[in-house]
Amino acid sequence: MLTIQNLSAGYGELEILHNVNVKVNDDEIVALIGPNGAGKSTILKSIFALTTITHGTITFNAEEITQCKTHQLLERGISYVPQGRINFGDLTISENLAIGGKDIVEKQEYSERLAHIFTLFPVLKTKLSHTAFSLSGGEQQMLALARALMQKPKLLLLDEPTLGLSPKLQKELFTLLQHIRNLEHVSILIVEQNAKKAIESADRTYLLENGSIIMEGGKEIIENPKIQQVYLGGSY
Repeated sequence: MLTIQNLSAGYGELEILHNVNVKVNDDEIVALIGPNGAGKSTILKSIFALTTITHGTITFNAEEITQCKTHQLLERGISYVPQGRINFGDLTISENLAIGGKDIVEKQEYSERLAHIFTLFPVLKTKLSHTAFSLSGGEQQMLALARALMQKPKLLLLDEPTLGLSPKLQKELFTLLQHIRNLEHVSILIVEQNAKKAIESADRTYLLENGSIIMEGGKEIIENPKIQQVYLGGSY
């Protein structure tokens, strides 16, 4: 579905990524892990046309999208949930979801999509008139995901979705992402600081350091001595 080849990118003249190669297949969860400043978020932003790309290509469903604008990526089926659960705080849950579904023309289709979203996030249905600002951290993350899913994406880009959540909510979120992948047939590319949960939940994982991919693998990557010592505290 998504292929990133020899990507070098950054912000203006500051290059963050160096010849990065990443692939995401259909119905696959792929995790990007590594220390702060390694370039994980920059990969997502590069896909979503928010960086300066100096070299390489990004292909989505056999079409090169390297030079596409953000709105064109949305139209092609790519949704992005930035770090920090960015919602419209002064708007209600209902209004936030409406923004996510603004391109759905038919009223019946919109209603059906909304009803489906509530099967994934039932707590949101009980708080439709509440402002996003009034929600808990976990509920705000649910709203950010729900708004992105209103767009019926084929690929979902998630930047640190568990940031600030309790261990219990983190576990529930990863379970929810598995459910979304299976039910919605959405591929997910996730940047995650919780390396253990990311590796366990993903089909494949890439490890970044200093803007480069230094390791990739399936769930077995958790047994790598470097992963254990540096990212899992010596054990798992």
